[in-house]
Amino acid sequence: GVGEATVPPIVDFMRRLGLEESEWMPACGATYKSAIAFRDFHGGDEPKTWFPFESIEIFKGRPLNRYWLHKHFTDAAFADRFSFYDYCHFVPALCDAGRTVAAFPEAKYAYHFDAGRFGDFLKRFAVDEGVTHVVDTIESVERAPDGSIESLKRRSGEPLAADLFVDCSG
Repeated sequence: GVGEATVPPIVDFMRRLGLEESEWMPACGATYKSAIAFRDFHGGDEPKTWFPFESIEIFKGRPLNRYWLHKHFTDAAFADRFSFYDYCHFVPALCDAGRTVAAFPEAKYAYHFDAGRFGDFLKRFAVDEGVTHVVDTIESVERAPDGSIESLKRRSGEPLAADLFVDCSG
């Protein structure tokens, strides 16, 4: 299937569903994602720039980005040696070493997973929880006076009313 990259709010979403990483990640071919890697971001010799999900590190009560900005503009050797995120975060070093922040309490991370396997897993989970899964072609949407969806007119002819509709048409 297609690989999907996510952002940190999905971790909370999965926890709210009560799904354990040890259960769903192997079923979906998932891995942890601690940052986003931008290739050739600066167009120079730097092969990639990491954008961590974590906040800027603090040193002696001040964010490290202030130290980096000062050194970057006052010390040419420093500017050539340290990229912003490599200096201000521990995450790029972990990523370069093939490690993740997921083991750290309160860490911000996300996932990569197989989209097809993830969709199938969520469908099975939802059906097991009592959700009715319907596959049909929607001909039209019937709306209430306030604009909310009242029901869907399906190709099969049966109207479908529900409390929640999820459009998975892509």
